[in-house]
Amino acid sequence: MSIKPIYINLFKIQLPLSAFLSISHRVSGILIFFMVLPVLAYILNMLLASQTSFISFLDAYKASFF
Repeated sequence: MSIKPIYINLFKIQLPLSAFLSISHRVSGILIFFMVLPVLAYILNMLLASQTSFISFLDAYKASFF
């Protein structure tokens, strides 16, 4: 009978490159989702607040991208 470890130290485990890339891809996706979601909610709130805010957003959008 072997003794099972109490915890797994992820820094001591030598993961293959594909496993490391998979984990980092998932973590970066979660971070991007939670950073972009509040910005999109703010923009949607600004667009739906009034007609003048919508027009000012369109003017700023056209000035910065075109």
